Amino acid sequence: MGWRRFVGEDLGLKMIYPNPLNPERYVVINAGVTWKGVEFVHRLGRQLPDYVVFKAESVRKGLKDYIAAGFFDRNWQLSE
Repeated sequence: MGWRRFVGEDLGLKMIYPNPLNPERYVVINAGVTWKGVEFVHRLGRQLPDYVVFKAESVRKGLKDYIAAGFFDRNWQLSE
């Protein structure tokens, strides 16, 4: 993520981040470039890293070959 750019018709994103309005809670963001990216985000499950970028077609097939996935550092930033 960070400086990386992801291009595709059926890409999706799932990430967790601290809630800026309530530091004791988190926000989960589910997003997609098209409806396909959003449709399959629920199939990823709950045991994930802090962020995952994926192709909907891979998730539909039951694959976990994410385009990008990882954890934020202790300040909730992407490490270099």
